[in-house]
Amino acid sequence: MLVTTIALMGITSFFRHPETLPIVETTPTQQPQPQPQNKNTNTLLVSFDRPLAHIQKLNSQRYTTKERSYIGRYITNELQKSGWKPKI
Repeated sequence: MLVTTIALMGITSFFRHPETLPIVETTPTQQPQPQPQNKNTNTLLVSFDRPLAHIQKLNSQRYTTKERSYIGRYITNELQKSGWKPKI
């Protein structure tokens, strides 16, 4: 008897009457505009020389306070050249 009652409850909730189903209204949404793609995919957007120059400048020992200070000043100056406002 209990199994029959549970089975009937499961079946009746599965087959719902159409008048009890919620009404969902659709509203138009804006689709994002596709971004234009670069036709020439072989072009580098960043030159290799500039990052390499920074790496070469930063490639030094940093054992003493003077060496660490030089690196800190270099990074601070380069960030300021790019428009950043670094704070130490």
